[in-house]
Amino acid sequence: MNEFNVEIDPSSARQTLQFATDVDTRLPKDWYKHRSYSLALEHAKRYGLEFDKDSFNNALICIKDNRKNPKYRERMKGYLSFLESITAEQDSFMNQTQKVIFEYLPLKTSICAKIYLSVFQPQYAFTLDTDVVLNIAHSFYKASVPKLFVLVTHELYHVGFGQYQKDALPELECKNREELAQNIAWQIQNEGMATYVASYVWNTNPQVHIHDYELLSDSSCIAKAFRKLRDLLDELQTGDISSIKKSIWDIGIIERVFYVTGARMAQVIEEKLGQPRLIQTIVNGSQDFIEIYLQVEQNSKFRFLIR
Repeated sequence: MNEFNVEIDPSSARQTLQFATDVDTRLPKDWYKHRSYSLALEHAKRYGLEFDKDSFNNALICIKDNRKNPKYRERMKGYLSFLESITAEQDSFMNQTQKVIFEYLPLKTSICAKIYLSVFQPQYAFTLDTDVVLNIAHSFYKASVPKLFVLVTHELYHVGFGQYQKDALPELECKNREELAQNIAWQIQNEGMATYVASYVWNTNPQVHIHDYELLSDSSCIAKAFRKLRDLLDELQTGDISSIKKSIWDIGIIERVFYVTGARMAQVIEEKLGQPRLIQTIVNGSQDFIEIYLQVEQNSKFRFLIR
């Protein structure tokens, strides 16, 4: 039997937004010690983002300076309203998310996670182990509750996936081409599977616009993503280590190549070999995921080689 125990903690975002909407509210003490922000600092360090404790202090100063402006306070009240809508609608969306996620994980998977809602940090969503952080003030969400829960599905899938596969080394820590190749293969499956599964939630909310999923409906965009992946793998053979690491982030993450190619691969595996075989790749690992995809995909536009 699967277990699903997920809690949403809005306290950090709520405290900060209450400070931003009320000129009489005192400065929150040590807000950067909230779990959501300690996780944000850890994530930034792991992936080389320019973000530290001073960033939080500067954000507070900016809020304090701007909250006397009525237009600014109204914008902050909009985020606060978004926060309350999330908590009000979480049960119905979580039920949908739970059903979709468990369809693409091995039986008896346990997802016990905590989702922290935050504001004013650079990341709009990330997962570390069993913790998920969502920056609801990020422009990505546009105060759309359905859009946020598509991302929740994506991030919670990572929690389930991570129980069966040890994380690859972050690209910043990789010391040679072999480790970088393992990183690329792992990210293709990890981000691809999460994107593929979350696309089912996105498809039930046609009014929600998310770039990753829109790319999946356009074969020319998918072919372009595979071309970029092949270019990245060529660079893996000839480029210097530092430039490869930068390309993994720029091409694989920022340009969404891992997400799009991996999701297309998951779709093909399921269509050709069935859902149970796709799920088995989660247990077997990213090499199996790639190898069986290449066995069934003969169109050169959608093929690649990791050497």
